[in-house]
Amino acid sequence: MLALHATDPATVYLSVAARTADPAPALLEQALYEDRSLVRMLCMRRTMFVVPRDLAPVVDASTARAVAARERRNLLKVLGEQHGHGEAWLATTENAVLAALADLGEGTAAQLADAVPALRTQISVSPGKPYAATPRITSRVLGVMAAESRIRRGRPLGTWASSQFRWTTAEPHPDLDAEDARAELAAHYLRAFGPATTDDVKWWTGWTLTDTRKAIARTGAADVDLSHGPGHALPEHLDPPTRTEPAAVLLPGLDPTPMGWRHRDWYLDPALVPELFDAYGNIGPTLWWNGRIGGGWAQRPDGDIATHALTPEGRGNEAQAAITVEAARMATFLGDIRIRPSMRTPLERRLATSQVSRRRHGQVRRPWASLDSRGGWEPGRMDTDERLLRGRIYGKDQESPARPPTRPHLRRIRRRPVGGLLFVVTGWTADEIATGVALRTEIGQFGPSGRALSGPCPGERRRWDWSGYTP
Repeated sequence: MLALHATDPATVYLSVAARTADPAPALLEQALYEDRSLVRMLCMRRTMFVVPRDLAPVVDASTARAVAARERRNLLKVLGEQHGHGEAWLATTENAVLAALADLGEGTAAQLADAVPALRTQISVSPGKPYAATPRITSRVLGVMAAESRIRRGRPLGTWASSQFRWTTAEPHPDLDAEDARAELAAHYLRAFGPATTDDVKWWTGWTLTDTRKAIARTGAADVDLSHGPGHALPEHLDPPTRTEPAAVLLPGLDPTPMGWRHRDWYLDPALVPELFDAYGNIGPTLWWNGRIGGGWAQRPDGDIATHALTPEGRGNEAQAAITVEAARMATFLGDIRIRPSMRTPLERRLATSQVSRRRHGQVRRPWASLDSRGGWEPGRMDTDERLLRGRIYGKDQESPARPPTRPHLRRIRRRPVGGLLFVVTGWTADEIATGVALRTEIGQFGPSGRALSGPCPGERRRWDWSGYTP
Protein backbone atom coordinates (compact mmCIF):
# COMPACT_ATOMS: atom_id res chain seq x y z
CA MET A 1 0.00 0.00 0.00
CA LEU A 2 1.41 3.37 -1.03
CA ALA A 3 -1.33 5.91 -0.27
CA LEU A 4 -5.04 5.97 0.53
CA HIS A 5 -7.53 7.97 -1.51
CA ALA A 6 -9.21 10.52 0.74
CA THR A 7 -11.63 12.47 -1.48
CA ASP A 8 -14.38 10.82 0.57
CA PRO A 9 -13.25 10.67 4.22
CA ALA A 10 -14.98 7.30 4.63
CA THR A 11 -12.83 5.75 1.88
CA VAL A 12 -9.77 5.94 4.11
CA TYR A 13 -11.45 3.84 6.80
CA LEU A 14 -13.18 1.45 4.43
CA SER A 15 -9.96 0.78 2.49
CA VAL A 16 -8.20 -0.12 5.73
CA ALA A 17 -11.14 -2.21 6.93
CA ALA A 18 -11.12 -4.23 3.70
CA ARG A 19 -7.47 -5.15 4.23
CA THR A 20 -7.40 -5.91 7.96
CA ALA A 21 -8.94 -8.71 9.97
CA ASP A 22 -9.93 -6.59 12.97
CA PRO A 23 -10.25 -2.94 11.83
CA ALA A 24 -10.46 -0.28 14.51
CA PRO A 25 -11.40 3.27 13.43
CA ALA A 26 -10.02 4.64 16.69
CA LEU A 27 -6.50 3.53 15.76
CA LEU A 28 -6.73 5.22 12.38
CA GLU A 29 -8.06 8.39 14.01
CA GLN A 30 -5.14 8.32 16.42
CA ALA A 31 -2.68 8.03 13.54
CA LEU A 32 -4.34 10.92 11.67
CA TYR A 33 -5.04 13.38 14.46
CA GLU A 34 -2.87 12.55 17.48
CA ASP A 35 0.31 10.75 16.42
CA ARG A 36 0.17 12.37 12.96
CA SER A 37 1.91 9.34 11.52
CA LEU A 38 -0.51 9.68 8.58
CA VAL A 39 -0.84 12.94 6.66
CA ARG A 40 -3.76 14.12 4.52
CA MET A 41 -2.50 15.92 1.39
CA LEU A 42 -3.77 17.40 -1.86
CA CYS A 43 -1.27 15.93 -4.29
CA MET A 44 -1.33 13.50 -7.22
CA ARG A 45 -3.75 14.68 -9.96
CA ARG A 46 -5.07 17.35 -7.56
CA THR A 47 -6.59 14.54 -5.50
CA MET A 48 -6.74 14.18 -1.72
CA PHE A 49 -4.62 11.33 -0.35
CA VAL A 50 -3.52 10.06 3.03
CA VAL A 51 0.16 9.11 3.06
CA PRO A 52 2.66 7.97 5.73
CA ARG A 53 4.44 10.87 7.43
CA ASP A 54 7.86 9.69 6.24
CA LEU A 55 6.65 9.75 2.62
CA ALA A 56 4.90 13.13 2.88
CA PRO A 57 7.99 15.26 2.06
CA VAL A 58 8.58 13.15 -1.07
CA VAL A 59 4.97 13.57 -2.18
CA ASP A 60 5.13 17.28 -1.41
CA ALA A 61 8.26 17.93 -3.48
CA SER A 62 7.31 15.63 -6.36
CA THR A 63 3.65 16.57 -6.87
CA ALA A 64 1.90 18.58 -4.13
CA ARG A 65 4.12 21.64 -4.44
CA ALA A 66 3.16 22.11 -8.10
CA VAL A 67 -0.52 21.53 -7.33
CA ALA A 68 -0.43 24.15 -4.56
CA ALA A 69 1.22 26.66 -6.88
CA ARG A 70 -1.56 26.20 -9.47
CA GLU A 71 -4.24 26.58 -6.79
CA ARG A 72 -2.66 29.82 -5.61
CA ARG A 73 -2.40 31.22 -9.14
CA ASN A 74 -6.03 30.37 -9.86
CA LEU A 75 -7.22 32.01 -6.63
CA LEU A 76 -5.17 35.16 -7.25
CA LYS A 77 -6.55 35.39 -10.77
CA VAL A 78 -10.14 35.34 -9.51
CA LEU A 79 -9.43 37.82 -6.72
CA GLY A 80 -7.65 40.17 -9.10
CA GLU A 81 -10.30 40.06 -11.80
CA GLN A 82 -13.30 40.43 -9.48
CA HIS A 83 -12.01 42.50 -6.55
CA GLY A 84 -8.68 43.98 -7.57
CA HIS A 85 -6.91 42.09 -4.79
CA GLY A 86 -3.37 40.84 -5.26
CA GLU A 87 -0.68 38.88 -3.46
CA ALA A 88 -0.36 41.39 -0.62
CA TRP A 89 -4.08 41.21 0.21
CA LEU A 90 -4.05 37.41 0.14
CA ALA A 91 -0.91 37.25 2.29
CA THR A 92 -2.53 39.55 4.88
CA THR A 93 -5.63 37.33 4.91
CA GLU A 94 -3.55 34.17 5.34
CA ASN A 95 -1.57 35.70 8.20
CA ALA A 96 -4.85 36.62 9.87
CA VAL A 97 -5.97 32.98 9.53
CA LEU A 98 -2.76 31.77 11.19
CA ALA A 99 -3.22 34.32 13.99
CA ALA A 100 -6.82 33.20 14.52
CA LEU A 101 -5.75 29.55 14.73
CA ALA A 102 -3.03 30.49 17.20
CA ASP A 103 -5.75 31.96 19.42
CA LEU A 104 -8.37 29.26 18.84
CA GLY A 105 -6.09 26.22 18.71
CA GLU A 106 -8.39 24.82 16.06
CA GLY A 107 -11.49 26.06 14.32
CA THR A 108 -14.08 25.27 11.70
CA ALA A 109 -14.30 27.21 8.47
CA ALA A 110 -17.26 29.13 9.89
CA GLN A 111 -15.35 30.06 13.03
CA LEU A 112 -12.38 31.25 10.99
CA ALA A 113 -14.66 33.30 8.73
CA ASP A 114 -16.07 34.99 11.82
CA ALA A 115 -12.56 35.78 13.05
CA VAL A 116 -11.21 36.88 9.65
CA PRO A 117 -13.76 39.04 7.79
CA ALA A 118 -11.74 38.84 4.55
CA LEU A 119 -12.66 35.15 4.31
CA ARG A 120 -16.27 36.21 3.82
CA THR A 121 -15.39 37.87 0.51
CA GLN A 122 -17.64 36.48 -2.21
CA ILE A 123 -16.70 35.64 -5.77
CA SER A 124 -18.92 35.17 -8.80
CA VAL A 125 -18.86 31.72 -10.37
CA SER A 126 -20.24 31.12 -13.88
CA PRO A 127 -22.17 34.42 -14.09
CA GLY A 128 -25.11 34.43 -16.47
CA LYS A 129 -25.56 30.66 -16.36
CA PRO A 130 -28.33 28.68 -14.63
CA TYR A 131 -25.84 27.42 -12.05
CA ALA A 132 -24.27 30.83 -11.35
CA ALA A 133 -23.21 31.26 -7.72
CA THR A 134 -21.51 33.69 -5.35
CA PRO A 135 -19.72 31.53 -2.76
CA ARG A 136 -17.33 32.83 -0.15
CA ILE A 137 -13.61 32.38 -0.68
CA THR A 138 -13.23 30.67 2.71
CA SER A 139 -12.73 27.15 1.37
CA ARG A 140 -10.48 28.37 -1.46
CA VAL A 141 -8.11 30.19 0.89
CA LEU A 142 -8.02 27.39 3.44
CA GLY A 143 -7.48 24.87 0.64
CA VAL A 144 -4.47 26.76 -0.71
CA MET A 145 -2.96 27.09 2.76
CA ALA A 146 -3.47 23.38 3.41
CA ALA A 147 -1.93 22.45 0.05
CA GLU A 148 1.13 24.45 1.07
CA SER A 149 1.23 22.65 4.45
CA ARG A 150 0.67 25.84 6.43
CA ILE A 151 -2.52 24.50 8.00
CA ARG A 152 -4.00 21.01 8.19
CA ARG A 153 -7.31 19.29 8.76
CA GLY A 154 -7.95 18.21 12.33
CA ARG A 155 -10.69 15.96 13.65
CA PRO A 156 -13.98 16.21 11.73
CA LEU A 157 -17.24 17.30 13.24
CA GLY A 158 -19.35 14.24 13.97
CA THR A 159 -18.24 10.73 12.97
CA TRP A 160 -15.17 9.57 11.10
CA ALA A 161 -17.25 9.59 7.91
CA SER A 162 -17.81 13.36 8.14
CA SER A 163 -16.37 15.70 5.52
CA GLN A 164 -16.46 18.87 7.64
CA PHE A 165 -13.13 19.26 9.37
CA ARG A 166 -11.68 21.50 12.01
CA TRP A 167 -8.51 23.33 10.99
CA THR A 168 -5.25 23.80 12.86
CA THR A 169 -1.72 24.92 12.10
CA ALA A 170 0.85 22.62 10.47
CA GLU A 171 4.60 22.34 10.09
CA PRO A 172 5.99 22.76 6.55
CA HIS A 173 7.61 19.77 4.88
CA PRO A 174 11.38 19.60 4.37
CA ASP A 175 12.48 21.22 1.12
CA LEU A 176 13.54 18.28 -1.08
CA ASP A 177 14.78 18.42 -4.65
CA ALA A 178 11.83 17.88 -7.01
CA GLU A 179 13.67 15.61 -9.45
CA ASP A 180 15.04 13.40 -6.65
CA ALA A 181 11.58 13.25 -5.09
CA ARG A 182 9.97 12.18 -8.36
CA ALA A 183 12.47 9.34 -8.72
CA GLU A 184 11.77 8.19 -5.16
CA LEU A 185 8.00 8.36 -5.60
CA ALA A 186 8.26 6.42 -8.89
CA ALA A 187 10.17 3.69 -7.04
CA HIS A 188 7.49 3.59 -4.31
CA TYR A 189 4.80 3.36 -6.98
CA LEU A 190 6.48 0.46 -8.80
CA ARG A 191 7.03 -1.30 -5.48
CA ALA A 192 3.31 -1.07 -4.70
CA PHE A 193 1.75 -1.36 -8.17
CA GLY A 194 4.44 -2.79 -10.44
CA PRO A 195 4.95 -4.14 -12.98
CA ALA A 196 3.37 -1.12 -14.64
CA THR A 197 3.58 0.88 -17.85
CA THR A 198 4.96 4.37 -18.31
CA ASP A 199 1.38 5.48 -18.97
CA ASP A 200 0.31 4.02 -15.61
CA VAL A 201 2.96 5.99 -13.72
CA LYS A 202 2.23 9.19 -15.65
CA TRP A 203 -1.53 8.89 -15.05
CA TRP A 204 -1.22 8.10 -11.33
CA THR A 205 1.23 10.89 -10.57
CA GLY A 206 -0.07 13.54 -12.95
CA TRP A 207 3.47 14.28 -14.20
CA THR A 208 4.48 15.20 -17.72
CA LEU A 209 5.70 12.37 -19.94
CA THR A 210 9.26 13.73 -19.81
CA ASP A 211 9.32 13.87 -16.00
CA THR A 212 7.79 10.39 -15.82
CA ARG A 213 10.42 8.83 -18.08
CA LYS A 214 13.26 10.51 -16.17
CA ALA A 215 11.89 9.33 -12.83
CA ILE A 216 11.42 5.71 -13.98
CA ALA A 217 14.92 5.63 -15.45
CA ARG A 218 16.36 6.38 -11.98
CA THR A 219 14.48 3.58 -10.20
CA GLY A 220 16.59 0.71 -11.52
CA ALA A 221 13.47 -0.95 -12.93
CA ALA A 222 13.86 -3.51 -15.71
CA ASP A 223 11.94 -3.30 -18.98
CA VAL A 224 9.36 -6.08 -19.23
CA ASP A 225 6.65 -7.15 -21.66
CA LEU A 226 3.14 -6.98 -20.23
CA SER A 227 -0.08 -8.26 -21.80
CA HIS A 228 -1.07 -4.68 -22.65
CA GLY A 229 2.34 -3.38 -23.74
CA PRO A 230 5.89 -2.57 -22.55
CA GLY A 231 6.26 -2.04 -18.82
CA HIS A 232 8.69 -1.66 -15.94
CA ALA A 233 9.35 -3.95 -12.96
CA LEU A 234 11.65 -3.61 -9.98
CA PRO A 235 14.13 -6.50 -9.51
CA GLU A 236 12.04 -8.01 -6.68
CA HIS A 237 9.06 -8.33 -9.05
CA LEU A 238 10.81 -10.30 -11.79
CA ASP A 239 10.06 -13.71 -10.24
CA PRO A 240 6.57 -15.23 -10.72
CA PRO A 241 4.20 -14.20 -7.90
CA THR A 242 3.18 -16.68 -5.22
CA ARG A 243 -0.23 -18.20 -5.88
CA THR A 244 -2.90 -17.26 -3.34
CA GLU A 245 -6.27 -18.76 -2.48
CA PRO A 246 -9.39 -17.10 -3.99
CA ALA A 247 -10.88 -14.46 -1.71
CA ALA A 248 -13.75 -11.96 -1.73
CA VAL A 249 -13.08 -8.29 -0.98
CA LEU A 250 -15.39 -5.27 -0.87
CA LEU A 251 -13.46 -2.12 -1.77
CA PRO A 252 -14.96 1.39 -1.44
CA GLY A 253 -15.34 3.92 -4.19
CA LEU A 254 -12.02 5.49 -5.28
CA ASP A 255 -10.07 2.78 -3.47
CA PRO A 256 -6.32 2.99 -4.27
CA THR A 257 -6.18 -0.45 -5.88
CA PRO A 258 -8.68 -0.01 -8.76
CA MET A 259 -7.45 3.60 -9.10
CA GLY A 260 -3.82 2.49 -9.20
CA TRP A 261 -3.40 1.92 -12.94
CA ARG A 262 -4.32 3.67 -16.15
CA HIS A 263 -4.69 0.32 -17.94
CA ARG A 264 -7.19 -1.92 -16.14
CA ASP A 265 -8.19 -4.63 -18.62
CA TRP A 266 -6.11 -7.26 -16.81
CA TYR A 267 -8.33 -7.06 -13.71
CA LEU A 268 -11.51 -5.45 -15.06
CA ASP A 269 -13.67 -6.54 -17.99
CA PRO A 270 -14.18 -3.36 -20.10
CA ALA A 271 -17.83 -4.32 -20.47
CA LEU A 272 -18.33 -3.58 -16.74
CA VAL A 273 -17.03 -0.02 -16.91
CA PRO A 274 -20.43 1.64 -17.59
CA GLU A 275 -21.85 0.07 -14.42
CA LEU A 276 -18.91 0.68 -12.11
CA PHE A 277 -17.58 4.10 -13.16
CA ASP A 278 -19.18 7.53 -13.27
CA ALA A 279 -19.06 9.81 -16.30
CA TYR A 280 -15.77 11.34 -15.12
CA GLY A 281 -13.80 8.10 -14.79
CA ASN A 282 -14.21 7.66 -11.03
CA ILE A 283 -14.79 4.12 -9.85
CA GLY A 284 -17.49 3.29 -7.33
CA PRO A 285 -17.60 0.52 -4.69
CA THR A 286 -16.34 -2.73 -6.21
CA LEU A 287 -16.70 -6.40 -5.43
CA TRP A 288 -13.55 -8.45 -6.03
CA TRP A 289 -13.22 -12.20 -6.42
CA ASN A 290 -9.94 -14.01 -7.00
CA GLY A 291 -8.01 -10.85 -7.84
CA ARG A 292 -10.47 -9.39 -10.36
CA ILE A 293 -13.40 -7.01 -10.17
CA GLY A 294 -16.55 -9.08 -10.38
CA GLY A 295 -19.31 -6.67 -9.36
CA GLY A 296 -20.25 -3.91 -6.95
CA TRP A 297 -21.84 -3.19 -3.59
CA ALA A 298 -23.62 -0.44 -1.70
CA GLN A 299 -24.93 0.34 1.75
CA ARG A 300 -28.70 0.68 1.98
CA PRO A 301 -30.33 3.27 4.24
CA ASP A 302 -31.08 0.64 6.87
CA GLY A 303 -27.39 -0.34 7.04
CA ASP A 304 -27.60 -3.58 5.06
CA ILE A 305 -24.85 -4.23 2.50
CA ALA A 306 -26.22 -5.09 -0.94
CA THR A 307 -23.94 -6.85 -3.43
CA HIS A 308 -24.30 -7.75 -7.08
CA ALA A 309 -21.98 -9.97 -9.11
CA LEU A 310 -21.53 -9.03 -12.77
CA THR A 311 -19.31 -11.92 -13.87
CA PRO A 312 -19.90 -15.70 -14.03
CA GLU A 313 -16.97 -16.26 -11.67
CA GLY A 314 -18.50 -13.93 -9.10
CA ARG A 315 -21.82 -15.76 -9.26
CA GLY A 316 -20.33 -19.17 -8.42
CA ASN A 317 -21.25 -20.93 -5.17
CA GLU A 318 -17.83 -20.50 -3.59
CA ALA A 319 -17.67 -16.84 -4.53
CA GLN A 320 -21.18 -16.10 -3.29
CA ALA A 321 -20.52 -17.76 0.06
CA ALA A 322 -17.36 -15.70 0.54
CA ILE A 323 -19.08 -12.50 -0.59
CA THR A 324 -21.89 -13.04 1.92
CA VAL A 325 -19.38 -13.37 4.75
CA GLU A 326 -17.46 -10.28 3.66
CA ALA A 327 -20.64 -8.20 3.29
CA ALA A 328 -21.69 -9.15 6.82
CA ARG A 329 -18.24 -8.18 8.09
CA MET A 330 -18.47 -4.79 6.38
CA ALA A 331 -21.95 -4.18 7.79
CA THR A 332 -20.67 -4.96 11.28
CA PHE A 333 -17.74 -2.60 10.82
CA LEU A 334 -19.98 0.26 9.69
CA GLY A 335 -22.57 -0.26 12.41
CA ASP A 336 -24.67 2.90 12.69
CA ILE A 337 -22.47 4.84 10.26
CA ARG A 338 -24.16 5.62 6.95
CA ILE A 339 -22.04 6.33 3.89
CA ARG A 340 -22.68 7.46 0.36
CA PRO A 341 -19.92 7.84 -2.23
CA SER A 342 -19.61 11.35 -3.63
CA MET A 343 -18.86 9.78 -7.03
CA ARG A 344 -22.01 7.74 -7.63
CA THR A 345 -22.20 5.03 -10.26
CA PRO A 346 -25.19 3.33 -11.93
CA LEU A 347 -24.81 0.04 -10.07
CA GLU A 348 -24.23 1.67 -6.68
CA ARG A 349 -27.35 3.79 -7.10
CA ARG A 350 -29.54 0.80 -7.88
CA LEU A 351 -28.18 -1.28 -5.04
CA ALA A 352 -28.50 1.53 -2.51
CA THR A 353 -32.24 1.90 -3.10
CA SER A 354 -33.27 -1.68 -3.87
CA GLN A 355 -35.45 -3.75 -1.58
CA VAL A 356 -35.02 -1.59 1.49
CA SER A 357 -36.12 -3.51 4.57
CA ARG A 358 -38.78 -1.97 6.79
CA ARG A 359 -38.63 -2.07 10.56
CA ARG A 360 -41.47 -3.02 12.90
CA HIS A 361 -43.02 -0.93 15.70
CA GLY A 362 -40.40 0.74 17.85
CA GLN A 363 -37.72 0.41 15.16
CA VAL A 364 -39.21 2.46 12.36
CA ARG A 365 -36.75 4.33 10.18
CA ARG A 366 -37.71 8.00 10.26
CA PRO A 367 -37.98 8.90 6.57
CA TRP A 368 -37.98 12.69 6.83
CA ALA A 369 -35.25 14.66 5.12
CA SER A 370 -32.44 15.33 7.53
CA LEU A 371 -28.92 16.20 6.43
CA ASP A 372 -26.00 16.31 8.82
CA SER A 373 -23.74 19.37 9.03
CA ARG A 374 -21.18 17.73 6.77
CA GLY A 375 -23.57 17.12 3.90
CA GLY A 376 -23.83 13.35 4.45
CA TRP A 377 -26.78 11.13 5.30
CA GLU A 378 -27.16 9.61 8.74
CA PRO A 379 -29.42 6.89 10.22
CA GLY A 380 -33.09 7.72 9.89
CA ARG A 381 -32.62 9.99 6.90
CA MET A 382 -34.67 9.75 3.70
CA ASP A 383 -34.01 6.79 1.43
CA THR A 384 -33.57 8.64 -1.88
CA ASP A 385 -32.88 12.07 -3.29
CA GLU A 386 -36.06 11.72 -5.29
CA ARG A 387 -38.16 11.98 -2.14
CA LEU A 388 -36.27 15.10 -1.18
CA LEU A 389 -36.87 16.66 -4.57
CA ARG A 390 -40.58 16.12 -4.09
CA GLY A 391 -40.33 18.22 -0.93
CA ARG A 392 -41.41 15.47 1.50
CA ILE A 393 -40.29 15.56 5.10
CA TYR A 394 -41.95 12.33 6.21
CA GLY A 395 -43.77 9.60 4.35
CA LYS A 396 -46.94 7.60 4.82
CA ASP A 397 -45.60 4.46 3.19
CA GLN A 398 -43.84 3.28 6.35
CA GLU A 399 -45.23 0.96 8.94
CA SER A 400 -46.07 3.04 12.04
CA PRO A 401 -44.36 6.20 10.82
CA ALA A 402 -42.73 8.20 13.58
CA ARG A 403 -43.81 11.74 14.36
CA PRO A 404 -42.20 14.43 12.26
CA PRO A 405 -39.95 16.98 13.94
CA THR A 406 -41.46 20.17 15.28
CA ARG A 407 -41.07 23.42 13.35
CA PRO A 408 -38.14 24.87 15.37
CA HIS A 409 -36.06 21.91 14.19
CA LEU A 410 -36.84 22.33 10.48
CA ARG A 411 -35.18 24.51 7.90
CA ARG A 412 -36.74 25.10 4.46
CA ILE A 413 -34.42 25.91 1.57
CA ARG A 414 -35.49 28.51 -0.97
CA ARG A 415 -34.26 29.06 -4.52
CA ARG A 416 -33.35 26.43 -7.04
CA PRO A 417 -31.92 23.84 -7.50
CA VAL A 418 -32.81 22.62 -4.01
CA GLY A 419 -35.74 24.91 -3.30
CA GLY A 420 -38.49 23.39 -1.16
CA LEU A 421 -36.29 20.87 0.64
CA LEU A 422 -36.77 20.52 4.38
CA PHE A 423 -33.93 19.63 6.73
CA VAL A 424 -34.01 18.50 10.32
CA VAL A 425 -31.43 20.29 12.47
CA THR A 426 -32.23 18.57 15.74
CA GLY A 427 -29.07 18.33 17.81
CA TRP A 428 -27.10 20.80 15.72
CA THR A 429 -24.99 23.42 17.45
CA ALA A 430 -25.53 27.10 16.74
CA ASP A 431 -22.26 27.14 14.81
CA GLU A 432 -23.35 24.22 12.62
CA ILE A 433 -26.69 25.88 11.89
CA ALA A 434 -24.91 29.12 11.02
CA THR A 435 -22.62 27.22 8.67
CA GLY A 436 -25.47 25.62 6.72
CA VAL A 437 -25.16 22.53 4.56
CA ALA A 438 -23.34 21.35 1.46
CA LEU A 439 -25.72 18.90 -0.22
CA ARG A 440 -24.31 16.54 -2.83
CA THR A 441 -25.89 17.17 -6.21
CA GLU A 442 -25.24 15.99 -9.73
CA ILE A 443 -26.96 18.87 -11.52
CA GLY A 444 -24.64 21.67 -10.46
CA GLN A 445 -21.54 23.28 -11.86
CA PHE A 446 -19.14 20.58 -10.64
CA GLY A 447 -21.04 17.47 -11.72
CA PRO A 448 -21.34 14.35 -9.53
CA SER A 449 -18.54 15.47 -7.20
CA GLY A 450 -20.13 18.85 -6.45
CA ARG A 451 -22.33 20.15 -3.67
CA ALA A 452 -25.09 22.75 -3.45
CA LEU A 453 -24.47 25.28 -0.67
CA SER A 454 -27.35 26.51 1.49
CA GLY A 455 -27.29 28.65 4.63
CA PRO A 456 -29.30 30.90 6.93
CA CYS A 457 -31.41 33.64 5.39
CA PRO A 458 -30.91 36.93 7.32
CA GLY A 459 -33.92 37.85 9.39
CA GLU A 460 -35.79 34.57 8.76
CA ARG A 461 -34.93 32.00 11.38
CA ARG A 462 -36.45 28.96 9.72
CA ARG A 463 -35.44 29.64 6.12
CA TRP A 464 -32.21 28.96 4.29
CA ASP A 465 -31.18 30.21 0.88
CA TRP A 466 -29.26 28.31 -1.77
CA SER A 467 -26.02 30.26 -2.33
CA GLY A 468 -24.16 28.35 -5.03
CA TYR A 469 -22.02 25.31 -5.73
CA THR A 470 -18.70 24.04 -4.46
CA PRO A 471 -16.46 21.15 -5.65
